[in-house]
Order: sequence, then C-alpha cells, then structure tokens
Amino acid sequence: MQQADVNWRVAEAEKAEEPELEKVEEVSEVELVPYIEGHAQLILNERRILDFDLAPIYGVSTSALNRAYKRNIDMFEDDWVIQLDGDLWQSLCQSGITLDERQRFRTETPLVYSAEGANSVAFQLTQSPIARKRAKTIIKVFSDLERMAHGDFVFDIQGM
Repeated sequence: MQQADVNWRVAEAEKAEEPELEKVEEVSEVELVPYIEGHAQLILNERRILDFDLAPIYGVSTSALNRAYKRNIDMFEDDWVIQLDGDLWQSLCQSGITLDERQRFRTETPLVYSAEGANSVAFQLTQSPIARKRAKTIIKVFSDLERMAHGDFVFDIQGM
C-alpha cells in the first residue's frame, strides 16, 4: 500500500471515531461572563456548572460535551466532573433552576463540571474552535465568584 493511501485511511478512521459536532446555539462573547455567573451554582460545596449550561459556552451539544468527557475520563480527577444522583437532581430542580423541556425528561441525571473539569473538557472538544478560547474565561469567572463569596473580591473587567 502506498503511503498516501495509508495516511488517507488513518485520517478516515480518526473521523469515524469523532463524529461531527452538531450545530447548537452558542453563547455570544458579550453574554459570556454574565452567562457563566448566572449558571455557576454551589453544588456539593463547590462552584459547578451543569452539562447543559456548559455546552452552549463551547458551542456544542450536551451529548457531544459529555461524550468528550467519557472518551477521556482518565484525564479528569474524580471531583472535577460528577454525575448527580437522583435525589440531588430533584433537589436542584425544586430549587428553581430553569430547565427547558428536553432537560426535564432526560434519561440520565446531568453531569456537573467544576472549573477544572470545564477547562479540561474544552481541550477534548477538538472540533469546537471556541472551546479552548473560552476555557480561560470560565476559570477566571469561577475564581472571581469564589473570591466574591469570601469577601476578598475586586472586580477587574480589564483583566479578561
């Protein structure tokens, strides 16, 4: 077999392993910081974001986001991404989080991502050109929210 044919077959096999990301509505740059601030919640004593709230930041579907995590699960610390149990999910639903109809009837409880988990999964989304760029903003906003919670926060929009 010629080298060009081998390279083509390898490239085709790699494409087959990683399906094309479906197009979803992404959060605009202008809305990014307020969106993260509004969706980062205190879950299990740490600031976390639900999978269906994180996916639009990266411009991917929730299933594509979670596939990227599950495909590379060994690259994540245990507490970076957590599958909510049914009781905690029910509690969150009753606490007033906003759900669209698709989220109300999901078959699995959502994954929740810490800042580190959100950052790490961004680097697994190889077909999302905005994911890596936005990972830095997520880390900064989560960090700012923690400092605000502890009273030692000085807002610095210019640093973003």
